[in-house]
Amino acid sequence: MKDNAPAPGPAAQSARRQRGVALITALLVVALASVAAVSLTASHQLDLRRAQTSQAAGQAQLHAASVEALAAEAVQEARLDADQAAEMLDEDCRTPPFVTEVQGVAVEARLEDLHCRINLNNLLDDEDEETEEGFIELVETLNRDHRDFQLDPAEIISALRDWADPEVEDDWYSRQDPPYRPSNQPLAVPSELLQIRGMNADAYAILEPYVTALPQVGTTFNALAAPDALREAFNLPDPEDMDPEDYGLGEYVQVALRLEIDDRLYHQCSVVHAPSGEVVIRRLQPC
Repeated sequence: MKDNAPAPGPAAQSARRQRGVALITALLVVALASVAAVSLTASHQLDLRRAQTSQAAGQAQLHAASVEALAAEAVQEARLDADQAAEMLDEDCRTPPFVTEVQGVAVEARLEDLHCRINLNNLLDDEDEETEEGFIELVETLNRDHRDFQLDPAEIISALRDWADPEVEDDWYSRQDPPYRPSNQPLAVPSELLQIRGMNADAYAILEPYVTALPQVGTTFNALAAPDALREAFNLPDPEDMDPEDYGLGEYVQVALRLEIDDRLYHQCSVVHAPSGEVVIRRLQPC
């Protein structure tokens, strides 16, 4: 039996297409609204986390500043008493970690006499034969003891002096990729040594515990509390044969701070000028 129903006319077909377009449009609107809602929620959560992180960072900086001020005061007092200074430092020329909690913030502080290391800026003085000979002996010992450490100490000293001398032009730096220029001034931080011709990252990692960059040339060396590697390099007598009264806390002390707030860790590394208590370097990173 044949279906004799008439075929839809043009008007019916047009209405059906319009309903289909309307349905698709509605689905697109719902999808876009859902995407916008999810995006707004994610953005709100991100803004909230940023605000919480910023607040925690600000709180950490305030606590770090307070502990730093207390450490600077303690350093000033210890510098006046050689016996107290000697008792403060362990065999690494550091104090034991001081751990406390302030208003729910876990704080750990540790001091280090930077004069127990070789001041790289002392090598800029070609008349400082003691520092130069000690550095050369240290590097040669490390060359023998470490397969990954192979440096020419005389080459490093020469490159360091050229790096800090504004009257010396070394095109080796301009030929690097990317090119850069020497600072033409003493080192600001010891890691700046990584940029100097002849140095590499593996060797610096081994050398780093024995060197520093103090903000002046001609600083003293704490021979009493120096680590064994430097005692051998400078051919020093046993500490028992040295008079503590002839030594004491150096002028520059490093303050390493570690703070934990809401499961977030914050680090600060400062260098304090002990006689004045002034902070000469402050970096928001581990020492």
